[in-house]
Amino acid sequence: MTVNNAFKFSQLTSNVTSNSITGNSTVNMRKNAGNAGPTLSIGANATGIFNDNTDTYTAAATDAMNYQTVTGSTGTSISISFIEVYGNASPAAAAYLLYSTKNLCWQC
Repeated sequence: MTVNNAFKFSQLTSNVTSNSITGNSTVNMRKNAGNAGPTLSIGANATGIFNDNTDTYTAAATDAMNYQTVTGSTGTSISISFIEVYGNASPAAAAYLLYSTKNLCWQC
């Protein structure tokens, strides 16, 4: 998705519903061709809701934003029911859900 106005992204969150990956996995927020700041570390075989409540990224207009999931090197599958991030159009704006990806499954 391309950002039309500057946004401050925060609160990258995902829900892992099953995980047989025996190495650590990562969910990254990305801009254009690189990582943008907010990131989640998902431990081996870990499930539940994961949240980065520390890191933020301020996107410029025309930045192309997306997510990347990097799985650990061993194991068979990970199921993620959603990945979401919040964005503020300005510091004074109330936080709102920008976009969410639901029901993802890698190698399922």
